[in-house]
Amino acid sequence: FCAAKEGQTDIVKYLLDRGANPHIQNDYGVGILWIPAQKGILDVVEILLDAGAELNIAPAGEVADELNITGWTPLYAAMKT
Repeated sequence: FCAAKEGQTDIVKYLLDRGANPHIQNDYGVGILWIPAQKGILDVVEILLDAGAELNIAPAGEVADELNITGWTPLYAAMKT
């Protein structure tokens, strides 16, 4: 999460190349794609999507076809930045 949040593309690529899970969620159920999408770090978003990250993955305990509590998906968050 730290590398994605800070826009460290080389580290994100390195971790993914060595088997890091592109679907990982933090303790609050926030998927790794959310953080760079909300911060406008589109290079990391693209790397994660290329690695198979689910664009509209639902936080833990939520229904996959529903929006989060803000009504946003990761794609919308990226567009808003």
